[in-house]
Amino acid sequence: MDAVDGGGKPSGAVTFLFTDIEGSTRRWEADPEEMRTRLAAHDDVLRGAIESRSGWLFKHTGDGVCAAFQSAQAAVEAAIDAQGELELPVRMGLATGEVERRGDDYFGLALNRASRVMTVGHGGQILVSGSTAALLTGFDLRDLGEHRLRDLSGGDRLFQVRADGLVDDFPRVRTEERVWARPPPFVELLGRGRELAEVEDRLVARRLVTVVGPGGIGKTALARSALGVPGPGGLVDLTSISTDEAVPGTIASQLGHTSFEALLASPAPSMPVIVDNCEHVLGGAASAIDRLLSAASDWRILATSRSPLDIAAESVVALGPLTAPAALELFIVRARDAGSEVDRADAEAVRILDDLCRRLDGVPLAIEIAAARTRVLAPAMMLTHMRQGVDVLQRPNFRGPERHRSLRETIAWSYALLDDAEKTALARLSVCGGS
Repeated sequence: MDAVDGGGKPSGAVTFLFTDIEGSTRRWEADPEEMRTRLAAHDDVLRGAIESRSGWLFKHTGDGVCAAFQSAQAAVEAAIDAQGELELPVRMGLATGEVERRGDDYFGLALNRASRVMTVGHGGQILVSGSTAALLTGFDLRDLGEHRLRDLSGGDRLFQVRADGLVDDFPRVRTEERVWARPPPFVELLGRGRELAEVEDRLVARRLVTVVGPGGIGKTALARSALGVPGPGGLVDLTSISTDEAVPGTIASQLGHTSFEALLASPAPSMPVIVDNCEHVLGGAASAIDRLLSAASDWRILATSRSPLDIAAESVVALGPLTAPAALELFIVRARDAGSEVDRADAEAVRILDDLCRRLDGVPLAIEIAAARTRVLAPAMMLTHMRQGVDVLQRPNFRGPERHRSLRETIAWSYALLDDAEKTALARLSVCGGS
């Protein structure tokens, strides 16, 4: 039960505010006398802000303080008050939890968490842990995502407190690694062993690798499989935007930053970042990726596009159709996933499937759509319909991207990327039969 003892010292569930001056050692070495004067003013501001919100300043830590509050609301209000007056760059961290008080000190995980939250911030920034954010109402909190904090098990969701008069734009928080919202696991990648090894090898030697190929050829699946190992990384999907101007902000927000400038100023992730579906905003994607690579030498990016980005650092891996054996294997496995078993010993059944895969040009998306349709349509009937020009390559209840719902929509997406002259040329060529 929450309580404040007769001496005004919070107990039970307590919200802790930890502060520290960023770069204080350098400031002391540069001008000790000025730093001494400014530190005295710093202490007065913090003490006044804490006590005016019924907090207890129970410890000084050299260039910072530790304070306890019975109310999370009051703790954040004190932090905002102080940041509005402080002249030195002070980073602040808050966390809430049950603790034990012994005399004039506290013991418990909440103190360690508040300290760790503070240390990953920047001067002028107020960070709160998820335990504190859950108790707050009426504040403007920016969700910075899940992060791992040093020496603490599991992740913690961090939030930045925003308020009028406070600095709003900061580099990425200094966590050892971010707990990235990794893409959903893909089903087993089939028939791409050579290409997968090539992408992995190039990512070791090159800073930008772009997987290119036509729609439905499996670029995204290959990219995600190449980076499907535990650890920090990131995925940026550009599908939902339609202008080059929207690319930088989309990349920044999907990587957990407030702006592209903040992303440029932050350390690069320790693993390559996937920038997926660049083809419809090619100029914007190329420009943004080029700026990232120029900002820091440790950026590595795996892009997917229907055409290369054409920037200096790029290494292109071209993805083509599956070989006939790989295409057949993919069909059999996906048909089984859909509940349709194929007897591999039935030579006629295998021949029909092989004909189907050849008619689908070894395109993985087309093969997967056809395999899923075996729930309602026998492969022999499907092949007959296709020879008659009937469109059977569609899955109306598919929950993924619209352009993957049917082969027609995939082609329409590609067609929309052409300029007028290219569309005219394609329309004229489409009247020609054969090769």
